[in-house]
Amino acid sequence: MSNYDRFLLVQKIRKVNQWEKINLPIYGTRAGYELFLRLAELPAHAQKPLKEIYLSMNCAESTTRLLLRNLEADGWITLPRLGMDERFKGFRLTDKFLNRIDEWLKLHYIRPAGPVEAEN
Repeated sequence: MSNYDRFLLVQKIRKVNQWEKINLPIYGTRAGYELFLRLAELPAHAQKPLKEIYLSMNCAESTTRLLLRNLEADGWITLPRLGMDERFKGFRLTDKFLNRIDEWLKLHYIRPAGPVEAEN
């Protein structure tokens, strides 16, 4: 890779990182980014138990709980209260979250290199 190509690629990565800091609900933490990735990989209207999310994270459960509460307060997810004791047992991604995932994926999409075919 030439120095110029490397420079351009690094500049693109820096722009993507800046966009992520401004537009993604990661709350300035690695745990927030990891949680975003975990939630982003779920099917659009999947209902996954919170316990599975807690166990899949590489941070304290209390950290994950705080991040989930922040996501709820900011409208990224809903935490419906279930059962007679009304504890949070599941969550739903909001349209706001799903739309931001789409934007984020478009930003990261890099077309494969290869010859460009002319349209007939």
